[in-house]
Amino acid sequence: MATINGDDGNNPNLVGTSSGDTIDGKGGDDTLNGMRGDDTLIGGAGNDIFAYTTREFGRDTIKDFTLGQDRIDLSALNIADFDTLSRYIFTDSLGNAVIKLGFGGSNEWITLEGVIASTLTSSSFIFNTNPAALTVNGTNFYSDVLFGGNGDDTLNGYSGADTLNGGAGNDMLIGMAGDDTLVGGAGNDIFAYTAREFGRDTIKDFTVGQDRIDLSALNVADFATLSRYISTDSLGNAVIKLGFGGGYEWITLEGVPASTLKASSFIFNTSSIGLTVNGTEFYSDVLFGGNGDDTLNGLSGSDTLNGGAGNDKLIGMSGDDTLIGGAGSDIFAYTAREFGRDTIKDFAPGTDKIDLSRFNVADFATLSRFITQDSLGNAVIKLGFGGSYEWITLEGVSKASLNGSSFIFNTNPAALTVNGTNFYGDILFGGNGNDTLNGLSGSDTLSGGAGNDKLNGMTGDDILVGGAGDDTFAYTAREFGRDTIADLKAGDKIDLSLFNVADFGTLSRFITQDANGNAVIKLGFGGTSEWITLNGVSKAALNASHFIFNTNSADLTVHGSNFYGDVLFGGNGGDTLNGYSGDDNLNGGAGNDILYGMEGNDTLNGGSGNDRMQGGTGNDIYYVSAAGDQTIEAANEGTDTVLSYISWTLGSNIERLELLGATNLNATGNTLNNTIYGNAGNNTIDGGLGNDYMAGGAGNDRYVVSDVGDQVVELAGQGTDTVLAYVNLTLGANVERLEMRGTANLTGNGNTLANTLIGNSGNNVLRGSGGNDTLSGGAGNDTLDGGTGNDVLVGGTGKDTLTGGAGADTFVFDARLGSTNIDRITDYVAADDTIRLDDSVFAGLSLGKLAASAFHVGTSAHDASDRIIYNKTTGDLWFDKDGIGGAAAVKFATLTPGLALSAGEFFIV
Repeated sequence: MATINGDDGNNPNLVGTSSGDTIDGKGGDDTLNGMRGDDTLIGGAGNDIFAYTTREFGRDTIKDFTLGQDRIDLSALNIADFDTLSRYIFTDSLGNAVIKLGFGGSNEWITLEGVIASTLTSSSFIFNTNPAALTVNGTNFYSDVLFGGNGDDTLNGYSGADTLNGGAGNDMLIGMAGDDTLVGGAGNDIFAYTAREFGRDTIKDFTVGQDRIDLSALNVADFATLSRYISTDSLGNAVIKLGFGGGYEWITLEGVPASTLKASSFIFNTSSIGLTVNGTEFYSDVLFGGNGDDTLNGLSGSDTLNGGAGNDKLIGMSGDDTLIGGAGSDIFAYTAREFGRDTIKDFAPGTDKIDLSRFNVADFATLSRFITQDSLGNAVIKLGFGGSYEWITLEGVSKASLNGSSFIFNTNPAALTVNGTNFYGDILFGGNGNDTLNGLSGSDTLSGGAGNDKLNGMTGDDILVGGAGDDTFAYTAREFGRDTIADLKAGDKIDLSLFNVADFGTLSRFITQDANGNAVIKLGFGGTSEWITLNGVSKAALNASHFIFNTNSADLTVHGSNFYGDVLFGGNGGDTLNGYSGDDNLNGGAGNDILYGMEGNDTLNGGSGNDRMQGGTGNDIYYVSAAGDQTIEAANEGTDTVLSYISWTLGSNIERLELLGATNLNATGNTLNNTIYGNAGNNTIDGGLGNDYMAGGAGNDRYVVSDVGDQVVELAGQGTDTVLAYVNLTLGANVERLEMRGTANLTGNGNTLANTLIGNSGNNVLRGSGGNDTLSGGAGNDTLDGGTGNDVLVGGTGKDTLTGGAGADTFVFDARLGSTNIDRITDYVAADDTIRLDDSVFAGLSLGKLAASAFHVGTSAHDASDRIIYNKTTGDLWFDKDGIGGAAAVKFATLTPGLALSAGEFFIV
């Protein structure tokens, strides 16, 4: 820092240092040059010149600039005229004129103390009037203000937000990187873009029809291609919006409407040489091909690729790319399985092609499953990999217009192994060979294509498409989600061997059918529902040939998970299955197995063999199919059920029993209050002790009732059913027969059906109630009441009381006659009722109606032909086997006295 003083003479060379100096010219016509640093300049008296010979001069202050006398020399900075300079003259807060320039990252300012900016004119300055062409370069990294002169100059801004002023002449302005301001000045100027990363530039004075923008280095080939990127900002200025390397490369043309631009406003790349143009990683680029057969690689980022003329290859790669093939037969190539959501703006079916060979897509039939149409009618190819949606939208192209010729497929017959990603949903394709596709985790879509393929979706809700060939859908993990097999056909197989499923009989318990008629295999492990839906295949269409089972006879130990409901399978050996906690489903398969349900509401199915099943706590279900099966439950371990294919007696602490199939089986309860269901066969159900609920279902079932709290339930049309009762009983609805068992004096009541009621050896009371009933008292002194209907009453042995009730009743006498076997009919009606006599008891009578000659009303027979004698006074009914012969008559019934009986009342059978 120095203080430099002139004298009163003319001092032509007062030069400062690189520091902030104070230079005082004193009297005379002086020339002051502060050089670098923030200098203070005082011209003093005389006509002084303040010279700037370096572009980095700091922030100077001229203390006594005199208009019309002093001048500022800017010729070394190439400033050619006042019009150019005036853009950089401002006023500070004190009203002083300030000339604001810049270079190399610093602010180069000249403050004129006491001078008003508006008073400055060209006479206040010395400009560069040399017409020679200049090349002016800015600095790297810094923002520079550059000036051309009067010639045809070239200005290079380099990096930094530069301001380039061409001045007069036909100049070339190259802002390069940074948000540059470009002023061409007079002449036919070119604004050249030689680097794809140039920032957001503003051209202040673009003149349509005179100036041009050179985009040839960006490979832009024509105005039609460029026009897609020309828009209008809010001020009406044309804006060319490009991009590269993550930055927005925009060119704003101040005062120029977009509609006025045309091809002549630009310099394009007209070379027909094929180009390879690469974008940047991670950033969104706008790439252009030229007029040749170009290859454009977007790399990562959401890029826009413009092929231009020629047969181009556009590879967007990752990111949501916009692809424009341009003229020619173009190929849109997909070389990475993660490419984003691309849009092809100008796909021409029959001319252009989409290359999906890298995805292993083998044919259009396979691909067509993934082609949809959006709301605008555009075809959309929906693929996916690594958790992202890989979509290709073909603008203006319908799904129907696509066919195999629109694509390049993988025709290689080699066997492929294709793996998806973990955690994400992938779309995987096999080719023409015998391929293996592994979805890993995620909800994947696997398409095998041609060949005998193996598709393994693994975890996630997968969609499996085998394609042509004999394919295997393999399940190698017990937790696989809810899968859909889209095209199971003859020759295909579902491999469940890892689950230890041994046969179709075991598996069939887990096959259902959904509302659309599709078979659904419902398994489960670790708390999830592992389902396989077979589209277009009914449950009835499945058989063992569609599956691969575990045929290993080794003894297995299979463990479930804690806390979750699992479906576990044993194989063909003597297996041990442990369900642990959760509602588990344990299937032993073949062999003598041991099944432990443990906690939870478990289902235990030993399969074939003599199996030991222990449900543990919870409401468990047991399937039994062998007499040697064991079901073990402790007290207070829930309400448990046995589902049996054989006759079965409930073990201790098991409450429910259901018979399966249609075989005639027996079901026996225990001491608990049991619930027992029969099957479609003729079952005998004995609840045992306790108040039991018994429902036989279809078939002619027999129930043993030994407790007054037992319930027998039958529905209409479920066969002819019988209750064997050891207690008083009234038949429930839809039960036809009642047999009293034991020796106790019991009462049995019918229902509204045509019942058969049979007494035991005790003194029974049998009531038919409604219907045409048959009541048989058996041994003992019974009371029979037919109720309404045309009833048949058979007293049997003993002194029975018979009441027919309403209707045409029949009273049957078929027991040996004697003094201890005289029945009383309480309500015989001659007009309606009938007495039926068994010819083995009433010997000598002809079958059919009793002959008139064999009947007599009186106290005894009156001729040799009399056999049945009615004492009208006492109501007694006698049988005399020889009329007035020597044999004594035998009394067999008592009727109401005074009845108008005739031989027609009697019928011999």
